[in-house]
Amino acid sequence: MSEQTQNYGHHKKFVPLYHFGILPVLLVHTIVSAWHLMGHFSLSAAFAVLVAAALLGAALYGRIFALHAQDRLIRLEERQRLARLCSGDMASRIESINERQLIALRFASDSELPGLAQQVVDGKLTDPDAIKKSIQSWRVDAFRC
Repeated sequence: MSEQTQNYGHHKKFVPLYHFGILPVLLVHTIVSAWHLMGHFSLSAAFAVLVAAALLGAALYGRIFALHAQDRLIRLEERQRLARLCSGDMASRIESINERQLIALRFASDSELPGLAQQVVDGKLTDPDAIKKSIQSWRVDAFRC
């Protein structure tokens, strides 16, 4: 994604093979396995449903675990960036910004970040979606998964 295209409307990441390939196939397989079990009950059909559900769960949890690890890194990076860019009272209030707010602030350019962070700690901007909509100069996050 280039700097020209990343903005509020184009900042979410879709992994085509995962979102439009693997997940739908696993979901359809789970549904078909369950449907087959209802029509023709057997231990092997029941086991097939369990395996299908386990594979779907593994795919979903694998994604969730990766996103949580990424969120932890973003939180650390953004707190360091805020400490570097903010001064005085604002620097001591960085810890009051929650994880979802920090994740939203990561898209703000260095010049815009201190002002937006000040609005967050003052309670003027609290919703992560509102924070992203307030960003005028987007900082590209090309490494998210």
